Amino acid sequence: MGNIDNLTHSVIRMGRGNRFYHISNAEGKSWWIPARNIRMALNLYQPSTRNGRLLKALLPILHRMPFIHRIIHTETEQISLCRKLEDVLDWVFNSSDLEFAVFEGTPSINQKITIQLSSKSKILGYCKITDNPKVITQFFHEQMILEQLHAKGIATVPRCLYCGSLTDTILIFIQSTEKTNHSVTYHQLDRFHWDFVKGLAISTRVKCSFEESDFALFLSRLSSYIGNFRVEDKVSVQTAIEIVQGHYQGKIVEFSACHGDFTPWNVFVEKNKLFAFDLEYAQLSCPPYMDICYFISQVAIHKLKYNPEEIYECFRKRVAKFPQEIEDPWFLCLCTLLYSLSIYFHLYEGRYDTKSLNYIGWVGLIKVIIQRHTL
Repeated sequence: MGNIDNLTHSVIRMGRGNRFYHISNAEGKSWWIPARNIRMALNLYQPSTRNGRLLKALLPILHRMPFIHRIIHTETEQISLCRKLEDVLDWVFNSSDLEFAVFEGTPSINQKITIQLSSKSKILGYCKITDNPKVITQFFHEQMILEQLHAKGIATVPRCLYCGSLTDTILIFIQSTEKTNHSVTYHQLDRFHWDFVKGLAISTRVKCSFEESDFALFLSRLSSYIGNFRVEDKVSVQTAIEIVQGHYQGKIVEFSACHGDFTPWNVFVEKNKLFAFDLEYAQLSCPPYMDICYFISQVAIHKLKYNPEEIYECFRKRVAKFPQEIEDPWFLCLCTLLYSLSIYFHLYEGRYDTKSLNYIGWVGLIKVIIQRHTL
């Protein structure tokens, strides 16, 4: 039994409570979805495959038929939340009639549990749970980021409602949400994404020396991990770092906040506004509009399963439509790729999997950009 299983059993009581369906997929992700108000609960389930989207559409209609669970390999169990967690949630949301659904997290070094809370057909918020010291640090970082963004007038991100200990080893982070059953997730760039990122760039812009920026720190970190790259990749990544550092070094820059993990799975559209969540990797002083490049790369890598050449073509078709505020889209793309690699190498203490889809896609794209563009 893995650590996330131990954490799950610390906050969930099996064999008592309401009926839930346990859904798993080939990527090792799993959800606990209640039979009651199942359509509302499935807002927590964000599939990226056709089969997953089909399951999400059909399960509310067919879930009472036993054969469907044999086909989709779901298990049925009665579960409830542990009393201590129930008490905190009741206090935060001022309700004793909360319903919940559970996502056990994306398998990774920083896997965490996310619980969706609802009442009377309204989603109230989300509770993230961890016993991992690194993720605990991220929770406090996200709390600071959200406070800073709201102070700058960014209202389309959650508010932190509570961040504190549940036990000696478990920390919980509770946030608000505007999500409803009518919220929409777009897997291709839309004006909503551009409006959000532009608003972030304008509202949070700050002038500072490059060396004092968050972005400079991330480039420096990446340089320290260059020995951990594959031999055939080291020169390309080091060249990209030198290009970006050479461009900014010694200058006063106008940077802004970035989400850091801006993907279709961390945003939704509600009432013609895009709301973003999971800002654990956000920073306050980075090149504006990096989130757009990150979004394109993640859709190309994880949904479309593109190789580096195909990812490059995906970018090439879009950069012509980038707004004039972005002076050099390919340079911005290079900044984004280096920033993303820095995040992941730091998370894995330099031991990031060089066979992972992100590594292959990001490093491969760096090589293509360096070969084809003068930066």
